[in-house]
Amino acid sequence: TRVLRDGLPSANGITAHQGRLFIGECRLGGRLLELDPNGGAPRVMLENVAMPNAMEVGPDGLLYYPVMGTNDIWRIHPDGGEPERVVGDLGVPDSVKFDSEGYIVSTQVATGEVLRIDPRSGARTVLAALNPGLDNCTFVGDRLFVSNFTGEITEILGGGETRTTLPGGLNWPLDLTVGDDGTLYVADGTFFYALRPGGEPQTLGMLFTPGYPGFVRGVTAIGGGEFVVTTSGGQVARYSPGNRESEVLAQDLDQLYGVVVASNG
Repeated sequence: TRVLRDGLPSANGITAHQGRLFIGECRLGGRLLELDPNGGAPRVMLENVAMPNAMEVGPDGLLYYPVMGTNDIWRIHPDGGEPERVVGDLGVPDSVKFDSEGYIVSTQVATGEVLRIDPRSGARTVLAALNPGLDNCTFVGDRLFVSNFTGEITEILGGGETRTTLPGGLNWPLDLTVGDDGTLYVADGTFFYALRPGGEPQTLGMLFTPGYPGFVRGVTAIGGGEFVVTTSGGQVARYSPGNRESEVLAQDLDQLYGVVVASNG
């Protein structure tokens, strides 16, 4: 293993094209950069991009990238220049790939849709409607596979049909709490679940639903359908999934995990 470059907060989207390497920082105020595989200084292509994610160079030679924070897909010449908006009003796109006919295929993390988009007109069709939490997609020949935060891998067969290649499950269950009614609640990072005796996990919230406090690590039930949670971002929050609301109680902390509430509140 060789470190090409550090100091890239939330480095996420990455693609290689004709020996050139491009990456994006999936954060508010993120950047698109070209990295030198030989370790030279990176070239900043764009700054202040609201959470760019998995990108790819299209058949036209332009670099296409989804922007989750503005809910659209953009393109820019790999050598630089002004970016151009391709399509907007999506379902929070977090990946861009191209099929053999030159159409964009993009996963939508908030809606669970897999979209096929004409890069010339922006016209779109829904290839499949899956569970929210879609993370990325890839082609093996003309076969399309989609991943989810839960670890599930799904093949998109066409005509709206799908096939589960790898079932999903809990991804990172770091804390548990039991409510007054005996329901078990699971803090699973990008998802928050309720599990009743003899039942299946029920999603109460996930990373892109309104009011979700963030990547949840610790949780304790405080009654009335409310919880106190900790997040990977160093926050303690009161979370009400039924109302889709959260309130930050403390922040700027480091490496938070478990949480407990004293009897006096």
